[in-house]
Amino acid sequence: MAEPTPYEHCSHEIVSDFANSGSQILLDAVKTSAESQSFPSQLNSIFTEVLMSVEEESITVDDASEFLKRALLSAELQVIFCQVFDVYPLGENLKSLLQSIADKNLLDQNVLATHISSSTLIDTGLLQGSLFTRQCNTSKRDHFYTQKKFNLFHEEFEGYSLIVSELDEILSNPHNIDLVEYAVEAVNKLIGHYLLDPNRVLDLIIDIFINMLVGNHEFIIQFLKKSLWWPQTEADCLLGFDNLNHGGCTAASNIIILKLKKFPGIELTETFKILVAILIKIGFISFGSIYNRIPPADDTMQLLEKAYLSDLENKVFRASANALALAAPLKDDDDNNTTEGEVKSTQEKNTTEPQTFESLSKLNVKLQLFKVFLANGLYWPSIFMLSQYPFLAHIDKEVASLLNRVLATLISPLYCHMNPLSAHDVSVLQRGRDVSTINRGKLTIGNIPLVTQYCFKPTIKSYYGKRYVYFFKNWADGLPICYSKDDLVTMSHQFLKFFGPILASSHSNFTQICEIIAHDISQDASPENKDMWFNYYRNYIFPYIGWLQDNPVVVDKAYSVLRLFDSEERFNLYGELNQVMARNNSHVKISFGKAEKATKDTLKRLSKENVTEMMKKLASISIYNPLPCYLTILQQLESYENLNSLIVETAAYFSDYCWDNLTLAILMRLSAAGRSSLLENGLNDRRWIQSLASFIGELSQKYPDKIDLDSLIKYLVKSFHAKDISELLVLKEVISKMGGFQAITNLTQLQVNMIRCQSSLANIVYKTIGDSRYEREKSGQILAQTLLTDNYASELFVLICKLDRQIMHDSSSSHLKVLASRRDEVSAILHLLCSLFSFFCEDILSIVSIASLMQKYGVSVSWAFELWRKFLPKEFGLTDIDPTLFDIASVDQSLFYTFWKLDLHDINYSADLYNSELEKLRSNLFQQNEELSFLLNSKGEDASKISPIKDNIKRIEKIMTEIPEQMSTHEKHCLEIFEFLSKDNGSWFTLDQLENNVHDFLRVCLLPRAIHSCFDALYCAQILFKLHELRVPNFSLLSCIEKLFESQILFSTLFTSTPTEAENLGLFVSVILQQLDSWRDEEKFTQLSNQSVISDVHKNEILFASFKKSLFCLHATILSDISRALVSTSYMSRMNVITFLKNLLNIYPIVEDHCEEIAHLIENVSKFDPRDDLKLSSAALIGHVKSREKKWVHMWDFMDMDDQDLEEQKLKRKGIEDDKEAAKKRKQELLLAEARKHAEEQDKLEAEEHSRQISDKNSQASAASLDYSDKVPTGPRNVERLKSTAPRGRYDMYTGSVDTDTATKPSTPTGPQSTRTGSSRDTPPAPSHRATEEKATRPGKQEPDSTDLFAKRISRENTKSPAAPVSRTNTPTNARGQGSRPHQVADVPTSRIVQGRQRASLPPQQAPLEKRAPLPPQQAPLEKRTPLPPQQAPLENRAPSRPQNLLERDSKNAKTSQRGSVPQQRSSDNQLRASLPPQRAPTPHRDSALQQRKPLPPQAPPPQMTQNSRANDRGTGRDSSRDTRDNNRNTYREGARDRGNNYRDNYRDGSRSVSGHDDKRSFGRGSARDSVPRDGANPGGRDRSQTTRTFGQRESNDNRGQNQNSSAGYNAASRAKTRPAHETSRRPPSAGPLPPPSLPPPSNLPPSAKSSDSSQRLNKRLYEEGGESNDKRRRR
Repeated sequence: MAEPTPYEHCSHEIVSDFANSGSQILLDAVKTSAESQSFPSQLNSIFTEVLMSVEEESITVDDASEFLKRALLSAELQVIFCQVFDVYPLGENLKSLLQSIADKNLLDQNVLATHISSSTLIDTGLLQGSLFTRQCNTSKRDHFYTQKKFNLFHEEFEGYSLIVSELDEILSNPHNIDLVEYAVEAVNKLIGHYLLDPNRVLDLIIDIFINMLVGNHEFIIQFLKKSLWWPQTEADCLLGFDNLNHGGCTAASNIIILKLKKFPGIELTETFKILVAILIKIGFISFGSIYNRIPPADDTMQLLEKAYLSDLENKVFRASANALALAAPLKDDDDNNTTEGEVKSTQEKNTTEPQTFESLSKLNVKLQLFKVFLANGLYWPSIFMLSQYPFLAHIDKEVASLLNRVLATLISPLYCHMNPLSAHDVSVLQRGRDVSTINRGKLTIGNIPLVTQYCFKPTIKSYYGKRYVYFFKNWADGLPICYSKDDLVTMSHQFLKFFGPILASSHSNFTQICEIIAHDISQDASPENKDMWFNYYRNYIFPYIGWLQDNPVVVDKAYSVLRLFDSEERFNLYGELNQVMARNNSHVKISFGKAEKATKDTLKRLSKENVTEMMKKLASISIYNPLPCYLTILQQLESYENLNSLIVETAAYFSDYCWDNLTLAILMRLSAAGRSSLLENGLNDRRWIQSLASFIGELSQKYPDKIDLDSLIKYLVKSFHAKDISELLVLKEVISKMGGFQAITNLTQLQVNMIRCQSSLANIVYKTIGDSRYEREKSGQILAQTLLTDNYASELFVLICKLDRQIMHDSSSSHLKVLASRRDEVSAILHLLCSLFSFFCEDILSIVSIASLMQKYGVSVSWAFELWRKFLPKEFGLTDIDPTLFDIASVDQSLFYTFWKLDLHDINYSADLYNSELEKLRSNLFQQNEELSFLLNSKGEDASKISPIKDNIKRIEKIMTEIPEQMSTHEKHCLEIFEFLSKDNGSWFTLDQLENNVHDFLRVCLLPRAIHSCFDALYCAQILFKLHELRVPNFSLLSCIEKLFESQILFSTLFTSTPTEAENLGLFVSVILQQLDSWRDEEKFTQLSNQSVISDVHKNEILFASFKKSLFCLHATILSDISRALVSTSYMSRMNVITFLKNLLNIYPIVEDHCEEIAHLIENVSKFDPRDDLKLSSAALIGHVKSREKKWVHMWDFMDMDDQDLEEQKLKRKGIEDDKEAAKKRKQELLLAEARKHAEEQDKLEAEEHSRQISDKNSQASAASLDYSDKVPTGPRNVERLKSTAPRGRYDMYTGSVDTDTATKPSTPTGPQSTRTGSSRDTPPAPSHRATEEKATRPGKQEPDSTDLFAKRISRENTKSPAAPVSRTNTPTNARGQGSRPHQVADVPTSRIVQGRQRASLPPQQAPLEKRAPLPPQQAPLEKRTPLPPQQAPLENRAPSRPQNLLERDSKNAKTSQRGSVPQQRSSDNQLRASLPPQRAPTPHRDSALQQRKPLPPQAPPPQMTQNSRANDRGTGRDSSRDTRDNNRNTYREGARDRGNNYRDNYRDGSRSVSGHDDKRSFGRGSARDSVPRDGANPGGRDRSQTTRTFGQRESNDNRGQNQNSSAGYNAASRAKTRPAHETSRRPPSAGPLPPPSLPPPSNLPPSAKSSDSSQRLNKRLYEEGGESNDKRRRR
């Protein structure tokens, strides 16, 4: 036996003697406990310890049973013992104890059965298990399932009928609210009387309430509350999630569930759903008791969610997809061949497909009940369902309306508390207008009576005259109304988080929340409060602004909240929307996609016709979704710059919210990663940055008060801090567009001076160069004030200055050209920035002082003074800057500060300048007034033409009134400066350190400022002469200038300068040389010497001769530096010296030797430098240098020379000229030798080809020959006509005057070839060779040699591509088919040229006349043709007139050269051919290219052409009749003559072939003859023979075609002189096409020095007048 455990009652002593005294002690304790008040607990302890002791075997079962026998005397003690025993685990000892108790009947049977579990009784064997189970089941059946009352209608139909009748009568009573107690009592009596089942009665009552709910809901609620079914614990759905499952009537919940399951697949009635919601709301049933059993199951809801997400993804895709992506796929052809079995199988598959989103949501009971819960204010049940299925909020449009209805009720008290207008005030403002109505024939005016109707759909909208009210008025009871901002935030975390874009569908709710936020921030602007609202706005409001539609006011309300936050916070919010939300939030993605798609579609449809409409559409798109819209627009702008102006005009419709987003969009595009702003060469900007910068500039200029300049400048400053120079272009565009500034480059000295005069003259120049700073005062002032107010000016200026230095130090690997270009860009921006402050600011006190700029930030002196120069006080001087911090060396400090402080405006007054401009304005004003009066007197003139003229007149008049006053002001100011400079200048140049002073002054002051800008360059040049004029002690002007140039600083400066600096340096030197050159006039020099002695360093007066020599030395020094720079292969040296010389051309070089040297050096650069840009610029420069050849001065004219030096110089010049002539002659000889060789080879080839053609022709001809011996006599008229048929070449203009005697008198016929019997033409014999020689050597007829001029042309041609084949055309004929009218015959060389052209159609040897082919049938005899028109007199009868100028002579020569001369002897041909240059062989590349070209399409013939002629032209090409073709050409020339007088018009219209034949030799262009009118007139005044273009020259733009075509005619004439005119006039059709000739250009022409001089004079006159000379046109 185990040792007993000590207990409170069963102690060790009691247990050890339990059989005797121990049990008695326990019995006494039991009795005592039973008598006390706490007896149950005391007894429980005693019985528990006894049972435990028995289980531990401390007390035996017998002793325990004996003890219980004496202790359990009452029923209460037995119950307590049984309860304790039933709780204690059952062991073997306890089983024995219970059996012993049962055997001894110590416990009552009822107590034992009631308080001891049945399982314990069965285990102890007190009960039989099977019998007990059977009895229990029987009892349960009788208790639970045995019907005691009637629950079926047919069992007691009378009772149920009475209930229905009674409730129907009560509910039909409009005052049934007073019959609630009666109704409850009546129902209870009927249930008791007819023994009706109460649950069945409740089911019946619910059905009655469902059908009669509207209007009786208050009765129903009160009836249920007083009925027997009202639960003891009411359900409460208003306290949160924890109470949704407590309380309620279980029977009613079961009835509702049975009704829901009774009709599956059928939409529930609205009254039933509303009744369920009301029962839950009043606490009759609990939400949790029915929710889990509401269909459908979770699986179906998951399918619905998947269908919703799929539909949402489809919407996302459709929002941004284009029409092609949305197009349905095309059907395959195999789809039409499907069999019936395949169709059935397809239909079966379709029946098994998953249900769609619409079908799943249509009969979804949970969705239906969710909408009813929202409609009746079930706040927490609705939130519970949303937490389970968040997609329910977006699945139905009605849900969105219900959610906004609940939200409006929740926030209404808070909004009304904040809104100063009460509900009554709002209702008064919303009162409708009075309307007129007719009632029973009477007209009444007043408000339409308002009719109120109940409805059970809360979303029905009221309209005028009728108002719908939801019948359940108390639906909002129990909602958590918001009375403070904390309530609003709490509610939003619970409820508003499910809204998403639904909030944007209610503009009133959206606006109210925004106003609440704005009002609260205005009341409490602490950082904590602002942060709280910022997060709130970021989560619930901002992402869904894009869903707002058709109400820009709401967007403005939303932006009114955003405006309260900093720009960085706003931009972070915009960036998060674009980068995060637009990718993760499907609703935001849809709004972004729609905006992008709409923007792209609008831009595609944008055109000039619908600009206004499309601009408004773009603006409407951007109002709600600005960021995606602007990003799309900017992407298009980067590729299409022409959109800039349209988008800028569209910006007029942008709201403040749009402007804020536009700024961010611009910054996003500027900072987009992965692309460079520079091209690969590093020199030019890419198109995207150029377009974007231009757009930013135009936008900022047009809307300066709307665009966020502060953010834009802040971004630029940060970029410059990061040493990013790509944004410099943006800053440049913003400053230039907003300030209206133009780059001040490439200006003349006059324009630079005028700009630095008063505003009247400056405005004239600004108007000329397009500078509009005076018209853009508003935008310029806004930009300047933005920079100054936000303290960006100093930072920006210093950063750009550092970028200037950074480019030079950190870009050592870049090309010098790139570095120079970048430095010029930075310098241009700094100039713009300084101009912005100086023009639009009165003071710049917020900018760092000039001392700090130079001392602390290291800004150069030139930039610091340019920024502050206008704002420096008059007393500015030594005390402002520490001179020890600058390397001013030995320069006097007063001179240093005076020099840098003054401006060009201070010293450049000129009365002549003001007066001359005033005269120009008067003249312009007179012209404008004349034009205005003409327009006013003209009828039907558009007012748009008159308005600009009036504005211009007003502008001119205003300037004219300002000039006199400003002239006097400027004069007074300059006099003050002059007086100021006259004082205290004695210490500027000290005698003991004069050389150092001058050197340091040039190094520290003059040269750095001279290259700084064009204004400073002009200032530096004029200040030197101003110091001379002031007679500054120890200052020598010429010594200073000599010091400047003799130090050879010019070469190093050009190498280290940028192109702009080189241009400024050129302007500086140009002004100095121009002024010194004006002193070369001895009278003026004497006058200047009298005013201010011109002396050297030692104060020795310089005489005029010494001055000229010094000036020559100065020119020579400059030449030395320029030569070094041009000889150097450095890119910067050559480019800068070319730029430098460009500004010196009007004054330097002027000495002949210097000019030739510079021309030679530049020509070497243009020829041998491999860099194309240097070639182009040098080629242009050399033309300008040589164009001033007439102004070149001999060295002995420029300065006085000794006799010996003079003789040597003249000998030197003669040697140079002789060398030039010798070189020309050698070149001519080489060219002539090559020409002879080539001509012989060409003749041989042509002879062989022509012999073959003749042999083919003779084989087909008839054996009988025609006899032409004595049919037609030769008459004078025929002779004259034959004279007129001989065309002249282009270069006959160089033969001088025509020998009238020789041309008009025909020579004696010699030989059988002189006549042709039976022909329509009589050919006069050619003059003998001796006669030709006599004529050539006749006194007075010899003209100067033109070898010089022509050699230049040949030399120029040799530098170009090889000569092209030459056009071969027929002798021109008139409309009758015969030759041109008689005219004066040219000299022998001219006739050779003409015959050379005709020789292409003749064989090398003339066949006998009797064996020649007959005339073509279309050629009628000469005597039968139409005579000449009476107005066209023969040329020999016309009065001779000498051309008045070169153009007239060229025109006359061209007319003469195209009519020809009499045939000449073969020997003359050989002699002239020997003088021709050789032809350069065409390159293979050119030949292959020419072969691939297609001929021009045939053109329609003119009306004069015959049908046979057109057929021949189309069918045989060159084989058609030449006379007919010439006839057509003459007709075409008549139309071409009227098409214009310009050279290009003649070239384009007059030289085109009419017949359309495929002639590869003429390529549809014709010969020189084709461009001459039939009557000999030349409307254009130019040599129309120059308009010929041959095959291979179709796309050439130079003068190669002109020279080669003329030379072709020249050579052809010399090879065809022995042929009769009637043979050269036409070619038989059977001869076939001729091979394309390949002739060289001419190398020699008859002397014509006068023509050369005239051409040079013409070119000179055209150059001086700004026109285009012939040489310049040929080069182009």
